[in-house]
Amino acid sequence: MNRKKVILGMIVSCFILVIGLGLNVNTKTAYALTQKEVKTKITKLNKEIKKLEAKKKKALSVEKKQKKGTTAIFGTLISNNPYIVRETSLVGNVYSYYWITNSKYMTTALSISTGYIKLTGKYKKYNGYTCAVGKSVKVSSQSTAIQAKIDKKKKTLKKYNCMLSDCVVFFDEWGDSINGKSYVMTEGIREGVMWTWKYYTVYNSKKYNSITWKSSNTNIATINSKGVVTAKNEGTVTISATCALSKKTTKCKVKVVKKNSNDSNNDYDSSYYINIVANDSLDGYEGITYKEAFDAFFSNPTWIYFKSDQGNDVVEFTGGLTVDGNEVTACLQFLIKNGDFEFSWLDYDEEEQSQSEMDDLLETVFSFYEEEISI
Repeated sequence: MNRKKVILGMIVSCFILVIGLGLNVNTKTAYALTQKEVKTKITKLNKEIKKLEAKKKKALSVEKKQKKGTTAIFGTLISNNPYIVRETSLVGNVYSYYWITNSKYMTTALSISTGYIKLTGKYKKYNGYTCAVGKSVKVSSQSTAIQAKIDKKKKTLKKYNCMLSDCVVFFDEWGDSINGKSYVMTEGIREGVMWTWKYYTVYNSKKYNSITWKSSNTNIATINSKGVVTAKNEGTVTISATCALSKKTTKCKVKVVKKNSNDSNNDYDSSYYINIVANDSLDGYEGITYKEAFDAFFSNPTWIYFKSDQGNDVVEFTGGLTVDGNEVTACLQFLIKNGDFEFSWLDYDEEEQSQSEMDDLLETVFSFYEEEISI
């Protein structure tokens, strides 16, 4: 069964560019902006906000004149003809009633009536209630609309300012920052460093920014464009991550230790190959590993490694999910090549799925983790 999957998977899979190791590499995105472009946007936004603030000031002046001599109304509409509004006092169950002769400028939503009226000084009776008589007057709400525009532009401005201050934050398995501190890895292990953007909650970091990763000594350890480190020889290196827009660099150390000679070769090989996939990330979801996403999305997640009849190294993942209302077991296989991998096979209950189904599943799994699990 495994032989069939690997052979067919190699036929249907599209070849992907193998990520080079040992280079200073950049997490590229089609939407990346330059620092100059961001600064230009900030300057433009500041000018627009300043103009809107001046416009709002004039609007408030006009509204102040329109409100002069009026009474603000906020109450329950108890009759539409005649137009009767009941207001409740903030203290106790004390009611005021208004008979509005011209309701043209009143706003009603869910039986709540709001607006401004000019009282005539007269009173009328409605169902036993004494109502103050008034006429609605037009009061512009332009300042409110302008403020909404200002708030929107300020939110965008904050996003761009954060872009110019953003940096990578390294953390450990408990979520604590370890900037400047060390990871410990065993020779031969390939594992992604744990990191996030400092301002990921303010803007879509992975869409607008990019990172250049660098290893201080590629003879000891290399790092690729996704922040995945390959430990090569005993020693300590500094891993640096430089954000394209802010030009800020964050560093942490990776200490590579020798492999324990008592370790089982089979266990070591399995762990090594599984980590190549499990600790990597899908393009567009940097910072989320396959293991994190798969283990959160599938039931009974299981990772294994085997060597196919053709001598290929294969990592296989199985887990349960719901497809069209039915519980099925998904089998995903990854073909390992030159320290990297390609997605080679997908089946549901041993029924082969198409390449597009493979792509859709990965997108669903990672977007689920990003939206529902990650904080």
